[in-house]
Amino acid sequence: MNLLGDGPLHQWLAAQLGLSITTRPDSDAVPLVVVAEQAQDVQAIVRARSWLPVRAIITWRLPESAVVRLHDLEVPVFIGLPDLETFRARVLEGADPVRMAEERRRAARLAAVEASLTGKGRADESLSTRLVAPS
Repeated sequence: MNLLGDGPLHQWLAAQLGLSITTRPDSDAVPLVVVAEQAQDVQAIVRARSWLPVRAIITWRLPESAVVRLHDLEVPVFIGLPDLETFRARVLEGADPVRMAEERRRAARLAAVEASLTGKGRADESLSTRLVAPS
């Protein structure tokens, strides 16, 4: 399994999780772990999900509403550095659909709190029209 990206954060995460790094997806469809740090990353992952073999997503400094959108992809989503044992269990042995649903509900609640505290509304509302895959 490879971690997609080549920045300092990607290198650090790959070292912590024992993953190889790749700067572009492998033609052999090697499962990928991707990092989402900005709204643009969420958009790119959503668009590429149909042809990229994404096995897990690690989020970093994203608003909760963007995390909710990533949960819609039905792959394990980790906020920050995942515990190595949990990462292996959920990614290598398969995702637990019950746990993923619980995490999505939790992220949705946090997104609602986040929106009420910032007064900006949901961050993914402004992205929603751009999150549709191009035709």
